Amino acid sequence: MKTNLLQFISICFLFFGCKKVNYDAPSELRVIISHQSLINTPYPQFGFIAKIEGSDKTETIPSIASFEFQPGFRYDLLISKTKVKSKKLDAYGFKYGLVKIIKSEKINNVSFDLEIDLSDQSLISYVNKTKYSILNQFTFECLDEKVLKEFEQAKQIRKRINAKFLYTDSKNILTEIK
Repeated sequence: MKTNLLQFISICFLFFGCKKVNYDAPSELRVIISHQSLINTPYPQFGFIAKIEGSDKTETIPSIASFEFQPGFRYDLLISKTKVKSKKLDAYGFKYGLVKIIKSEKINNVSFDLEIDLSDQSLISYVNKTKYSILNQFTFECLDEKVLKEFEQAKQIRKRINAKFLYTDSKNILTEIK
């Protein structure tokens, strides 16, 4: 009798005592978004490199719903991250949405590196004598004659380069090719 009662209580606990965990429920992350939105994964595209608060991890985020990015600002954001099933692939991805802008800070005189694959000529557009655009969104200038010549030579032979930029006065300036 005691055995039957213990089995009955165990079964009731299994059915009613366990809370179902929803792994697809949105989670919230606090992230720092950089001042520029061009990322390489492995080809240039627009998105964000987000530093996740409380860890050394960064995450590549292709877009954030309801977030209006302005180049030249660093953002501290609270975002939602929701697991979604891909319609095209038999896999899962993530969808991100803006919950709250905690802080936005105008920045100036910041250096950053960017790897640019010049093998695909359609990525780079000529704007004028010293100005180029990547994917018609990331515009940069080359004010140093020597660096401009190096860039144009690398572009002509369709070479992958590591470029150093300076973001200043709302402009991206190509300062060095490595």
